[in-house]
Amino acid sequence: MKNMAFEKPTNTKELRYFSRKSVGAKGKAMIWIFNPVCPECGKKGLQIPFNEENGRYKSRGKFFECIYCGHKETKVDIKSKLPIANVAYTCPECQHKGETQEEFKRNSKKQFKFKCEGCGVVIVVGKK
Repeated sequence: MKNMAFEKPTNTKELRYFSRKSVGAKGKAMIWIFNPVCPECGKKGLQIPFNEENGRYKSRGKFFECIYCGHKETKVDIKSKLPIANVAYTCPECQHKGETQEEFKRNSKKQFKFKCEGCGVVIVVGKK
C-alpha cells in the first residue's frame, strides 16, 4: 500500500502510535499511526480512555472513546481492523529517503517490516 505525500501528524493527541528508531548504522525510521476517525464528529479522536488520576490509559477498558465528542466504539471493533502505519525512512543500505504506508503488523518479537522503495531491501524496525 503506497501513497506519497501522506499526512504528517500535527498533534500527539491524534496519534495512536509513534516511534522513531535508528535502523542499522546509517538508517532511520519514523512510524506513526493516527487514531481511528470518529463516526460522529469526523475527527481522529477515538482512543483508549485516559485516567487523569493516575496518568495512565485504561488499557483494560472495553471501549475507545472520542476525545473530542465522547462517542464510544467497542475495542473489539477497532482492534479487528489492522491500522495503517505511515513510515518516513532512510534506508540503511542505499540511503534512499522515502515514505510509505503499510498495514501495521508486528511479529512475535514486536518487529515491523517494510521494503525500501529504492533498493528493495526489507527494513526491520524493532528489537533484534
